[in-house]
Amino acid sequence: MLVATTLCGPSYTLAQSELEGPKVEIGAKIYQQRCVECHNDRGFGTVSLERRYHGTVPAILDQRRDLNGIFIRYAVRKGVSFMPFFRKTEISDQEFDALSAYLSSDPTLRPRLK
Repeated sequence: MLVATTLCGPSYTLAQSELEGPKVEIGAKIYQQRCVECHNDRGFGTVSLERRYHGTVPAILDQRRDLNGIFIRYAVRKGVSFMPFFRKTEISDQEFDALSAYLSSDPTLRPRLK
């Protein structure tokens, strides 16, 4: 069984066996494929967060330590400011759980993005 998603980045498909692996590592892959296009050092999402937080927290999401599953779910499912919302058909609950595990983990212990 394959689960397909279409978020900010290029089309990405996760096999069911991939979703059963370590969540933080899978979440890093999903972040790289789906989020980094807008949330990189020059992305629109990062620029918007820099303006909003005035340097009080890192604007690049994968450098932050204050993200938790509840806020991540809200932002992904409801959208925030210019960020669109994403339906379960665009990012599955299993993929969301992995992404949330990645973004709510300690940034110093996360897998490095390529």
